[in-house]
Formats: sequence, C-alpha cells, structure tokens
Amino acid sequence: MVDILTHYSGRELSEPQRLLPYLLQPEVDNLGPDTIAIYVQTAVKVFGFWASELAQRWETDDLNEVKHVVGSIIDRLRELASSQHIEVQERVRRTTIEL
Repeated sequence: MVDILTHYSGRELSEPQRLLPYLLQPEVDNLGPDTIAIYVQTAVKVFGFWASELAQRWETDDLNEVKHVVGSIIDRLRELASSQHIEVQERVRRTTIEL
C-alpha cells in the first residue's frame, strides 16, 4: 500500500498533504521497524511532491499551511528519532538530512 501511495501520490491524490498525518500517526509505532521506516520515507516523498506542486502555484496564503505541515513532520520525526529500532532511527536520520 505505501509503495502505491508513493508512486501515485501526485497523480491520484488531490491533496497529498492530508495523507501525512496518517503516515506519521503515533499508531504507526505498533508496526514493525521496517514498515515504520517505509512510512517515514513515504511521508517525505509525499511531502516533496506536495511542496513541488505548491511551489508551481504559490500564493502567500499557503505559507501558514506549509509551516504547519513542516512543523508536524519535524515534531513526529523527533519522536521517531528515539525509537528503540535502529532501522527507524537511521531512516529518520537520513530523512532529516534530506529535508
């Protein structure tokens, strides 16, 4: 499912940023470490697509939403950075470097 969302995020989702809270929700912690790492990677890809699309049609009013979404992602990545699973920690570390 996550791979499908990553592949089709731009073409099929009209508001991809609305998917991000679901990919990064606390309940994701109950999944296996490899799956959590994939969710983190997918969230970054969805965010990247959304930000790219938004930049092409930028309006000043978009700034507050972008700040909110980025803040939410950063907060959740900070939580995941202290995961007991090294795979998750590594994915978060790579993700924060990319951001």
